[in-house]
Amino acid sequence: MGLQESWSPSEGTWPRTFTIITTEADEHVADYHDRMPLIVTEELANRWLGPGEDPREALSTCLGSSSEILLEARAVSTAVNSVRNDYAELLASQLELDN
Repeated sequence: MGLQESWSPSEGTWPRTFTIITTEADEHVADYHDRMPLIVTEELANRWLGPGEDPREALSTCLGSSSEILLEARAVSTAVNSVRNDYAELLASQLELDN
């Protein structure tokens, strides 16, 4: 899950700041890394960030929920390892790249 905010530290400036909330890696990611971005359903996000519920309790629910979202692992080009590479072909699977 990512959060962003624009704020004004001084008159005329509005930087945007971002954060990614991470959690312990689940079974889909653990072979690659010990942490992963927190995946929150729209329903849980609305409970956490919406009006009416104690945000600490709602966040606790989000952090304790298991990811029901299907993740897919697949081999891709090593070109994804550089932020300089930003093109649609990076989403192709390694098998497609080898052919």
